[in-house]
Amino acid sequence: MKKGAGSLLDSFRYAFRGLRYAVRTQRNMRIHISMAALVSLFGLFYQLAPVEWIALYMTITFVIVCELLNTAVENCVDTATEEYSKYAEIAKDVAAGAVVVAALLAVVVAAFLFLDPARLGPAFGRLLSSPVCTVGVCVLTFLLLWWISRAKRGEIRRKEEDKE
Repeated sequence: MKKGAGSLLDSFRYAFRGLRYAVRTQRNMRIHISMAALVSLFGLFYQLAPVEWIALYMTITFVIVCELLNTAVENCVDTATEEYSKYAEIAKDVAAGAVVVAALLAVVVAAFLFLDPARLGPAFGRLLSSPVCTVGVCVLTFLLLWWISRAKRGEIRRKEEDKE
């Protein structure tokens, strides 16, 4: 990359190139974008209020920004060292942890927005107020996070295999 001040247009071109790279190469980024589209459809269905849309899109943006930063950290670490380093592993794990924290926040925000008994009607309201349903939501959330972490580990393993 060239040093010095480029045009504003160049800055945007580089930024969109980075976004394109992340979407093209990072499976988790594609998952986040798919989930963002899905919850946006839910938002239309539930007729969210403007402040709820703001909360939803701030949360979506936070998750995507964390994933972009995670991708940047992984690429920087991979560029800096080819041999195993405990510190490189920690840097990658902490960056991935930031994404998990952001994803957990997204699940909580979605629960507040979409699991409102008043919006779901009396039948769903009774269902969601039961302890069994609460446990089910927790189990499903755990399974989602486990699935995401397995995808991330598989991605790291494939990168390591590609180096060999």
